[in-house]
Parts: sequence; C-alpha cells; structure tokens
Amino acid sequence: MRPPDAASGYARYLLSAAGGAFLITLLSRLLGFYREQLLIYHWGQGPDTAAFYQAYRIPDAPLFLLTTGALHAYLAPPLVQCAASLQLGEYRALVRRMLLAGTALLGLGTAACIGAASGLARLVMPGAEAGQLALTAELIRILMPVMAFGGLAAILGVVLHSRGHFVAPVLGWCLFNLGIIGGVLLTARSAAPDIRGAAWGAVAGAAAMLLLQAAVTARALWQEPAGKPPTEPAPDWPPLRRFGAGAVGGLAGYLLLEITCGAASYRSAESVAAFRQSDRLLYLPLGLIAAPLVNAAFPVLCRPEEESLFRQRLADTLTALVFLLAPAAALIFLAAPELVRLAYGRGAFEAAAIERTAALLRVMALGLPLAGAQWLFLRALLVRPRLAPLAALTAGLLTVHLAASLAAARSSDAALAAALVGGQLLLLVGTIRLLPPEFRLEAAAYRWSVISAGASVLMGAGAALGLALLPNAGALARLGLGTALFSGGYALLCLAVGHPILTALQRWTRSRGRSALGVER
Repeated sequence: MRPPDAASGYARYLLSAAGGAFLITLLSRLLGFYREQLLIYHWGQGPDTAAFYQAYRIPDAPLFLLTTGALHAYLAPPLVQCAASLQLGEYRALVRRMLLAGTALLGLGTAACIGAASGLARLVMPGAEAGQLALTAELIRILMPVMAFGGLAAILGVVLHSRGHFVAPVLGWCLFNLGIIGGVLLTARSAAPDIRGAAWGAVAGAAAMLLLQAAVTARALWQEPAGKPPTEPAPDWPPLRRFGAGAVGGLAGYLLLEITCGAASYRSAESVAAFRQSDRLLYLPLGLIAAPLVNAAFPVLCRPEEESLFRQRLADTLTALVFLLAPAAALIFLAAPELVRLAYGRGAFEAAAIERTAALLRVMALGLPLAGAQWLFLRALLVRPRLAPLAALTAGLLTVHLAASLAAARSSDAALAAALVGGQLLLLVGTIRLLPPEFRLEAAAYRWSVISAGASVLMGAGAALGLALLPNAGALARLGLGTALFSGGYALLCLAVGHPILTALQRWTRSRGRSALGVER
C-alpha cells in the first residue's frame, strides 16, 4: 500500500494499512494464547513453568531486538530502495551475502549461549534453588537453536517486505506457535508431562517458520525474470549507529520486564509465572494495535518531508495509537479477574493463581498506552538516530529500575508491577526528550490523546458501576456486559467531541460504500 501524499489522508492510510495485517496477526496471537493456556493447564504457575518462561528469554531477547527494532530499522529502508534500483541478479547476490553473514553470527551466538547455559540460568533466575537452576540451564540448551532459526527468518522477513510480501512472516509465527502446541500435546499423553516437550516443540516450530519464509523468498526472487534494468543508482547503506540505536532502544523496553521478573524470583516461582502470564495477556492488544500502526507509520516517517509534516504525521499516529490502546487498558483494568479466569482458569491454574495474576494485570495495564507510545517515538528517533544519548538513557534507566525492583520485591508483587509501570513512563519521557527539537510535538498535539485517556477512565468507572449490579454473574457474562457498556459509552463520547479517528473512519467506510451508521453502532 502506498503511503499518502498529503497529511489529510494519513489517518485513513493508517487504518487501512493496519487493518490489512490484522486478521493474520490475530490468528498468530490466538495461537500464542492457546499455547499459554496449554502450558498453564499442565504445569500451572509451578517451578517448571517459571523455568520454561525464563529459559525462553535467552533466545527470545535477540529475536525481539532483531524483529522489532535493530534489523528492521537498519535493513528495511535500503532494501526497499534496492528492490527498485538493482537488477534482480544483483539483488539475489545481496540476499545471499546477508544470509551467509547472519548464519555465521547467529551460529556463533547460539554455540556460545549453549556453552554458557549454567551462567545464563543464574542470570535469569537469581533467586532460584539448585534444582530449578539445573532445569532452566537444560531448557536453555534445548531452546537456543530458536535464536538461529528465528534470526534467519527475521532477515528473510525484511527481504519479503521489500518485495511486497507481508503474509509469510506472520504465518511463520503461526507455525512457531503450532510447534510449541504440538510439543505440549505430545508430552501430555504421558503419565508425567515433561516441560522439555514444549522446548523441543519451539525448536521444531522455529525450523518450520524458517523453511516457510525460505520457500516464499525463493519463489519471489528466483521465479521472476532477472533482466530488470536498474531505475536509479543503488542507495548507500545507513550507518551502523541506526542499527545500534534500534538495538539499544528495543533493549531498554525489553529489559524492564526481565529485571522485574528477575526480582520476582526472590519472592517465588509463582510470582515469576504470574508476571509472564500477565504480560502475555497485555501483549495481545500491543501486537494487534501498536505493532501494525507503528510498522505502517515508520516508512512514512522516513520519507524526506518538511518538518511540520513529519510532526503532523507523528501526532496523527500517536492519536490513533492512544485512541485504541487507552480503552484497551481501561477495559483490562476493569475486567482483569474475568479475563484471567476466562483465559487461564482451568487445570492446574487454581483460584490463588487467578487472584495473583489479576492483581498484577490491573497494575500492568496502566503501562499499556505507555509501551505503545514508546514504540512509536523510538521509531521516530531512528529517523535521526542518536546512539550515545540513547545508550546513556538506557543505562541510567535500567540502573534505577534495578534498584527500585529489588526494593519493591521486599514488599509485594503489586509494588513490583508499579515499579515496572514507573520504568515504562520514564523510558517514554526520556525517548521523547531525545528527539531532535524539530521533531518534538507541541503541547497541542497531545490534546486528542489526553481526551482518549480521559474518556477511557470515565467510561471505565461507569462500566464498573454497571457490573456492580451483577455481582453473582458468571465470568463470561460480566466480561461481555462490561465490554458492551464500556465500548458503547466510549464510542458515543468520542463521537460527541468529534474525535478525528472516528471522523476518518467514517469517511473511509463511506468511500467503500458502507453507511456511517455501521461505524457509530
């Protein structure tokens, strides 16, 4: 989809581009959600679950940095230009060199992490006992090939994006989730289910993801005629500081949760699992809303436009982001017990685990809009990367958060969750302050974001009063009623104040032959 040439159509462009990736992303998130349900059903919030979650962080951390920050920010813009400027034979050779370099680096990293598994287990589970540390180290050794397979799949995903193929990268994550699901189901057939089956399933899923994207890439690059003449000179590759800034910026947000979970290990394995399970619930709206919007906005923000137009597009993206994430956060806060009971309340997940996870989810939901906005402002910062200030901000913030988390761990899980939200707020403010002066938004640009947040709080309170009238209703009934009350009131309130996102959505649906009543309903 081509980005808009005028600022007036930018909101409709965002809605259209994000909507195109919504269904497949939703399928991937639902499979991941079912994966979590299976893990919880068989192992609850016990030490095996905590060991698996923490061991998976080791291969997942570099994958997260590659797919959400560094690799995309560094490779995507020049690859898109190279697709038009290079002959297809030269482009194929470029892809081969990228894959060879990636295979060498990821292979060395995988081997090093397998050799250092015991030390890495102590790093991610500092408060665990010897038996749990041994299990975590073994799971790290099993899971490390996920980093190599997933990293190569991430490189191929950027190549596919440059050729206009957007389905295969998301379908690859569906296969990854199916691999873990298959591993759990196979090991569950035995008398004593073993969490190692889930780890081997993750390896199989990552291999299937890589094979799928390799097949689609080969079809895209080797079944087209190779005689396409170049249309313009090949672009220069961006400086490595953009890669470094993307990696450091993504690392800051990632390590906030890792430090929190490490501090939670001093309390109990159940606390670690509760933080991970709450985070999985929160990642559903982040993945469905923030990721498509930010990915659609990034190539537009990279275009060489006037400063005023850049700021306007950044403000429009922030308005759309908060318009969707603020009510999601309020609804999660409102219906946290029902959501946790509906999502996890079966098998080994008992009433105490539901209560513990719901309490954490309510506090962590406050950071949902903060995390989405930080993703957006980090991408804006990558247009003109400032590696040294960003590295200094990350080091200072993580030091403060480490001290705050260790102190909060002596108090309660809720205090730890509050420290996490405070770290997200500081990271967002610091990222905004690092933007070049000509990129920073005026105070008026935050107006609609504040209105969306205020409407969410107001309608959340109203829906809570409505739910108080049905104290004995089931979890599903209370969740449905709360969602209906909140969503209807929020939409009517935003329509009454003339929110620009609803106005753009009205015009977009009218242009496709739909009535405005369908939007307002």
